[in-house]
Amino acid sequence: MENKLQELTQKLFEDGLSKGKAEAAEIVEKAKKEAEEIVKKAQVEAEGIVSAANAKAESLKATTENELRLASSQLLSALQQQIEGLIKTKVVDDKISECWKDGSFIKNMVIEAVKNFNPASSSGINVVVPDNFADEIQKAIGDYLKDGVEVTTDGKVKVPFRIAPKDGSYYISFTDGDFKDLFRGYIRQRIAEILYK
Repeated sequence: MENKLQELTQKLFEDGLSKGKAEAAEIVEKAKKEAEEIVKKAQVEAEGIVSAANAKAESLKATTENELRLASSQLLSALQQQIEGLIKTKVVDDKISECWKDGSFIKNMVIEAVKNFNPASSSGINVVVPDNFADEIQKAIGDYLKDGVEVTTDGKVKVPFRIAPKDGSYYISFTDGDFKDLFRGYIRQRIAEILYK
């Protein structure tokens, strides 16, 4: 009987052990599958994170490159304008300022303006000059004085001269600034062609 009990115990033990091993194998298999799923899910999430990071990095790179191109273009344009401005100032402003300091140049301009000024009204011409310039202009256009030509002074006039019909309907001023702007407009395109083409 003891033998039978031992056999029964042994059989129960082996059955339990066999069941335990089967359950353990099943648990291990289930754990492996769950682990594989977790790993796959983690890999998918990691790939998504990497993909999003790459897309963000590419977007940032493209934005930065565009901003650099724009800044470079703006800097180049500003530099070109400064160079043109410096050249125009050196070529135009200095020379015109020299001419404007030359009294004979201004006198000749006044003479030509008086000779060629043809106001629509017959009221005559009024040449307005600064206070300190009246005598010189009066002498300069003395030979060209026609009926109705008058030289007057005005303390507010800072330009070399202003010419207008006597009725005051309009006037034309002749300043160094006017001439600088006129010449700058003509040479701007040519300077740009020389410098940048």
